[in-house]
Amino acid sequence: MRKKWVEKGFEDFIGGTFGNGGQNLYVSRKGRLQRIFRYDFNQDGYADVAFANSQDMGERPDITVVSEPIRKDEFLYLPTQGAYGGLVSDLFGDGNDSLVLAHQNNGTHTDVPAFVYYGSDDGISLRYRIELPASNATDVAAGDFSGRGKKDLVFATEGNLRIFFCKEQGYYETAFKDMELHGKAVFVEARDLDRDGYDDLCVRCADGTVLILWGSEEGLSLDRMTVFDFLASPVRLGAGSTEARLLWNNTWRPCFVELGNTVYLYVVKDNKACFYTGHNKELTLSFSLDIPGSVYALSADCFRRNENDLVLCICNDIEKEEQSYIFKGTKEGINPGEYVTFLAQSLRSVCVGDIDNDGLKELVLCSGNNGITYTVNTPVYKLHKDRRIEKIKEYTVHDCVDVYIADSKNKKQIVFVNHESGRVRGDVDLFVYYNGPDGFDPERRDVLSTWAGVDLICCDFFDRGVHDLFLCNCAENSVSQGIDPGCYLYHGGPDGFKKDRKTVFPTYRAHGCAVGDFRKSGYLDIAVGGFHNPVIKIFKGGENGFDLENPQKIVLDPKLDDSYEPVPPSKDIFSPSDNKARLDTEYCEVRFMLAADLNNDGYLDLCVSQILGDHFMILWGGPDGFSKDNVTYLPVVNSVCAQVADLNKDGWPDLIVGGFMYKSKNWKKDSCVSIFWGGPDGFDKRRCTQLPGHASNSITVADFNNDGILDIFITSYNSGRDRDLDAYLYWGQPGGIYSEKHRKRFFTHSSCGSLALDFNNDGLIDLAVANHKTYGDHKGYSQIWYNSEEGFKEENIVWLPTYGPHGLMAVDAGNIMDRSEEEIYISKVKELDVKSRICSVNWEAELPPLTWVKCRIRCADTKEEIESAPWMGKNGLNSWFESPCEIHDQALSGRYVQYMLALGAKNGGNSPYVTSVTIEYEASL
Repeated sequence: MRKKWVEKGFEDFIGGTFGNGGQNLYVSRKGRLQRIFRYDFNQDGYADVAFANSQDMGERPDITVVSEPIRKDEFLYLPTQGAYGGLVSDLFGDGNDSLVLAHQNNGTHTDVPAFVYYGSDDGISLRYRIELPASNATDVAAGDFSGRGKKDLVFATEGNLRIFFCKEQGYYETAFKDMELHGKAVFVEARDLDRDGYDDLCVRCADGTVLILWGSEEGLSLDRMTVFDFLASPVRLGAGSTEARLLWNNTWRPCFVELGNTVYLYVVKDNKACFYTGHNKELTLSFSLDIPGSVYALSADCFRRNENDLVLCICNDIEKEEQSYIFKGTKEGINPGEYVTFLAQSLRSVCVGDIDNDGLKELVLCSGNNGITYTVNTPVYKLHKDRRIEKIKEYTVHDCVDVYIADSKNKKQIVFVNHESGRVRGDVDLFVYYNGPDGFDPERRDVLSTWAGVDLICCDFFDRGVHDLFLCNCAENSVSQGIDPGCYLYHGGPDGFKKDRKTVFPTYRAHGCAVGDFRKSGYLDIAVGGFHNPVIKIFKGGENGFDLENPQKIVLDPKLDDSYEPVPPSKDIFSPSDNKARLDTEYCEVRFMLAADLNNDGYLDLCVSQILGDHFMILWGGPDGFSKDNVTYLPVVNSVCAQVADLNKDGWPDLIVGGFMYKSKNWKKDSCVSIFWGGPDGFDKRRCTQLPGHASNSITVADFNNDGILDIFITSYNSGRDRDLDAYLYWGQPGGIYSEKHRKRFFTHSSCGSLALDFNNDGLIDLAVANHKTYGDHKGYSQIWYNSEEGFKEENIVWLPTYGPHGLMAVDAGNIMDRSEEEIYISKVKELDVKSRICSVNWEAELPPLTWVKCRIRCADTKEEIESAPWMGKNGLNSWFESPCEIHDQALSGRYVQYMLALGAKNGGNSPYVTSVTIEYEASL
């Protein structure tokens, strides 16, 4: 008579062994045995891809040139290397204005040249352009400082002054003179202040010092310099999210104005607009205007009265419209009580001229960002002779820092010097692209919200049979504004993902996550770490979802006690005003994380990168969970990510750690990827292989050439000189050999995310690459590289629009050890009442597209023998039962029985849900 051994429900399945410590396999509290990670978001049989978009800034936007403005508006766009300042001037006295640009950072580095776009009879164009060596420049001025009748160019470069002398053929790369100002020079402006026939130079320094260098027959010299008798407020140059890139803060710049035949220097003292004369090189305060927030002053005959008026630009709050002023000029200067106003937001400068040749002047505004977006509309006002001011036009600009009217013999042009485009805070869209029989279509996507997203994980978090998407938001661009919305868990549904269908997790500056059933509770948990934050939070899953109020907290810094709480978002995060906000960078700069069983003990361990530290951290899992007291510190400098695989097929997981930089090198971004070879003695730097990379912040492992050996793809985020550069695929060689001698290059654009999947289901592993920015613009394109029998070719790339993604899913698809398609579950050993023969095997499972379940059984007469007993399937030794069936093999008999399940999924896209396993047996004769 047959009997049954039935395993069903959480309590039965939890007693078994989950392959690889349950890295990609668990049993839910509902009793459904399943894979964890999912890559087919809509369960149609094709792997999809989601890009963690982070920002959409363009860091070297073109200069906008408008020819024949108002009347025709013919647009021309001139390339830059990250303009921070500029000027338009008739450099050679030929009636044609030229454009000079001071470049500060091109989105990668500050060693960028200045540009001079020489004008012609037909205006400023792409036709004539030279470069001048003026790196990290914040401003430029032009003046005849020696009375030669030629204008020299002065750049504030690296905080010092560099003067390029005007020669017979203009400006030469080597014809310059440097003046040391100890790295303090920020803004420069030139004019003959003392009316001695030589232009003078005003310099506003970062520490608040204001200097006048007086021109003379010998030109400029630090020996002929006057320091203002007051210390102005320091220039606060905000740090951008790109290394060494400066934000353009709305602050005042020194300006020269001419009113009533007198030249004045405009500066700000005690929040008042102050105007100084310089007769006999003596600086004397002539008048002041008690109007807070002035940033710029211009003199111009605004209303055709043959008398210069004074335009005073006001910006106290970039998020609000404010009134700026035009004071009526007189022969003695201005009448402070007689003025008209105009509205402007985030105003930085203005220019005045008759740009449409109608006999009336126009006032063209230079508008910066409004705190939300760099790309804004800036107004043009018509200045009527009766002193009416009428807005007649708006032009789109990008964090504009200067505006000029350029004259030439044949046309007028407006020149907008743009600094940055896109949005300010990183609150951009996240794109989920859906694959299908015809591949990817840029129009076939879900659009979700992100706040500087960096990491993604797709799982069935609530065991509903649908896929959910967890997103880490690092909020790096909005931290200084006090904004960090936390992480988002988008709840999937039959209609995909929706913006408003999400759970918000309270996190600070989250940059990486790891998912697993860490407690063997039947619920998935989520571990989150981030930047400027020495705390990892583990949000525990439960019957009612995640416990958001009581996460487990692991304080990584051993010098901090467990009561430490992360610093809330504020401007002090990047520029601490006191030591309270400062943290030990060895422990507080977590980037990407990974959960894996690194020592084959059946418990998941946490891999924690430290991008500014000297060590990579492993938090060992166990029956008591994770603790900062059970940590291994691997000597890996500036680690950023990790993957795990059994690269040499010895049964032990090997750890691959991506290095973001190498801080002791001259070229710090020439980093490396470190392979720590696993084994019973753990990891050791003496058993490590390092491979060259460039800020390798993403790794994916797969057998790309189907030779049975795993290969390693690493991204290239930054070389220190370029962001558009090659990523590397290291071909695995027999015996676990990886070397630059066996490497393929992939041209990418600041690549920072990678994922290996067979997107077209042709049996060859393809590659998704997230490109952070393309030629300086975060609004770019990421890549799907399709594999073929001939390998990867650039003609087989599909380009998908993205906004500065920082990652894809950081967990590879497939079995973490060999990237195969099956995850293994082994039941506990069942003792039967008597020695019996196995008669049948049956299981109940839901099978979404391209998933399967297989079974093996083994038997033995004693419990000790079953560990070495062979696994049997339908066709005998080491085969599988691929469907429930009767069993006639007499070899499957014994007192002890055990089964093995393989839960398979093509591309790891979906998962079977196994709810019961039944083995029938009868007593042996």
